[in-house]
Amino acid sequence: MKKTITIILAATFAINLLCTLKQAKAQIYISVPDVVGMNTADAVNLLNSIHLEPVVFEIYSESVPVGQVISQNPIAYTSVVWDSWVELFISKGPSPKVEVPNVVGMSKFDAQSAITSVGLGVTFCYEHGEEVEDGLVISQNPPGGAQVPPDTSILITIDQTDSPSDPDPDPPASDPPVPDTSFPVPPDDSCLVAHWKLDDGSGNTAIDSSDNGFDITLKNTTWENGMFGGSVHFHGIGAGEVSNFHFNENAITLCAWVFHDEFRINKIERYVTVSGSSLAVIRKEGDGSLHFYISPEGNIQHLWVNDVLTQGQWHHVTGTWDGLNQRLYIDGVEIASQTPGVVFSSASHVAISSEGESLNGMLDDIRIYNCALSADNILSLLYPEPTECLIAHWELDEISDPVAYDSVSDNDGTLHGNPIWRPMGGMLGGALEFDGLDDYVFIGGSYKLPVYTIAMWFRADGGSGQRDIFSAYAPGAQHGILLEITEDGTLRYLHRYPLGIRGGTNIYTTNMCDNGAWHHVAMVKSTDMIALYINGEEVGSAADNSEFGTDDIFGVVLGILDNERAPTRYFPGALDDVRIYDCILDEIQIKSLVSLSPLFPSLPSLNPLSDVLDTDLSFTTGGDADWFTQRATSFYDGDAAQSGNIKFEQESWLQTTVSGKGTVSFSWKVSSEDLFDVLEFYIDGWLQDKISGSKDWHQMTYEITDSDVHVLEWRYVKDVGTDSGSDCGWVDKVVWTPAP
Repeated sequence: MKKTITIILAATFAINLLCTLKQAKAQIYISVPDVVGMNTADAVNLLNSIHLEPVVFEIYSESVPVGQVISQNPIAYTSVVWDSWVELFISKGPSPKVEVPNVVGMSKFDAQSAITSVGLGVTFCYEHGEEVEDGLVISQNPPGGAQVPPDTSILITIDQTDSPSDPDPDPPASDPPVPDTSFPVPPDDSCLVAHWKLDDGSGNTAIDSSDNGFDITLKNTTWENGMFGGSVHFHGIGAGEVSNFHFNENAITLCAWVFHDEFRINKIERYVTVSGSSLAVIRKEGDGSLHFYISPEGNIQHLWVNDVLTQGQWHHVTGTWDGLNQRLYIDGVEIASQTPGVVFSSASHVAISSEGESLNGMLDDIRIYNCALSADNILSLLYPEPTECLIAHWELDEISDPVAYDSVSDNDGTLHGNPIWRPMGGMLGGALEFDGLDDYVFIGGSYKLPVYTIAMWFRADGGSGQRDIFSAYAPGAQHGILLEITEDGTLRYLHRYPLGIRGGTNIYTTNMCDNGAWHHVAMVKSTDMIALYINGEEVGSAADNSEFGTDDIFGVVLGILDNERAPTRYFPGALDDVRIYDCILDEIQIKSLVSLSPLFPSLPSLNPLSDVLDTDLSFTTGGDADWFTQRATSFYDGDAAQSGNIKFEQESWLQTTVSGKGTVSFSWKVSSEDLFDVLEFYIDGWLQDKISGSKDWHQMTYEITDSDVHVLEWRYVKDVGTDSGSDCGWVDKVVWTPAP
């Protein structure tokens, strides 16, 4: 008996000791040795001897002998925990050389085939050429006959008429481009390998919501509020890793939301690393550039772009590889690509941030797919559609019914007059069109709305006087919420409590909203504020701490003020996708509603004027009313900048700056009182040209010959007399070309 007890006690002691040792290992920190310059065997043996696990990648090097370590990650003298991975990049010696085919004068297809057939990649750009026929190769770099390493990407310049994005420079008015009516498609979850939402909120584990069990162990991190729910904050020292990961496909997508507290100058900051036989990494370089590289078969293929990351702001970053093409995206926009012609194989480890290259900031919503997401898939990830607290939703996609159905509850709307269904005529499929004479929709039901968000798409087709889009009220025409086009064509949002026919808090826009263009509008009431959003951007707010009581029962009408008195203030135009939430949507969630439409830019912009003017230049605007973006009139790419809504003896200006010698070109248009209300263009305060009356789009070009900083300004100016036409000017496609 004593012997048995002794054996049991000894076994128990051994088990406890083993558990204690395992726990202790996690707390032991090891300084990574400097193995750069060592041969592979010595480096691997040294790391193994101090309980670190080497991961070896072989790459070509023109200067480091075969078998020697070129670089390592983490770098030397970084403190890491017991059994951490150390990536070793080993020289395979000088790369073999391939002769570049001469493809000048070939078609794009033939050029790509010739280059990829010898193991080289292709990157395309587009210019207007004069030496070759339309759609053929103008030039290449490196030139034909050059000797380059395998997988080098050859830059091919194609005559611009071969570019699918090249517009007709003067499209006929009778033949406008047909918009793409396909919808942003969410990615197929069947190829989702791992998804860390990072909403856990506590502990040292980030759960993989894909059900594959690839949970991340975190170190030196904290939980913070993120882009969607929670996030992980790394503070420049933290990291996380998955050691049981497995991946074996010749396609991959890495994507994440990233936030930099402050850029660490000359410091690499990693976001996501997938490693094993192959390697895929997204990170910020020491110079601030965004870098996505893959290392299939030990050959590193780089894509990096400068000046796209901003500290103190969330960005969505994505890298994809489809077996042929490597692409890099930021905020849903493709910014770099190449066709390196290599094969991605397997991986067995994932890290977020890195102990040697830690992120001074946060990550959120990290995903890995074993397929390459399309641009459409990536857009669908940026701003997931808010569905919580949605209490009413009239999609307005019916075809011939006399009823507008509520897809969330049973508060269906009855059509009055003769509103017309327009299948595929809206911003999200169909729309309901009102004639402005006797058309409206009455919706019964009750809505408890102490706080709320009401959102919809509308298109106001002219008309005059007050034109009511949305009205919510209690019996007796006691109005509480109103959205209307005012007499001067601007937009008014009214929140009124106590309910009645007078008083309340108003927000008015400054821009015209009855110009036949689609606009997305959202009205938001919090406990102490109201706010109005147009196309995802806040355009006004006001203090209001009133709250509808629990007994305030609302009916809703679309297209008039109310249906209890003689109907008045009919709305001429169309509505689409009307929603009521009994909660407060934030700006990101409102942008997500805008992004659902394939006919509107799916991405919020830091500088929307730059986007519609198709340039990287930054713009300021001012005067008596700001210039704004719109899609009703354009020369290029479906949008343009329009001068603000001004009155007599007022002006609206738009400015940017350029440096040094160069050429500026742009297209402009005006609709105004001839000779008196004028669109002008200035360089450094000197008037260059002006147009007035009814002038359609035409292009202007100016050469600047000195090396100073120059101010470019477009100014719409009115005199004291008459209004005529649309009473505004437009500018589109601004191009600044520095002198060589």
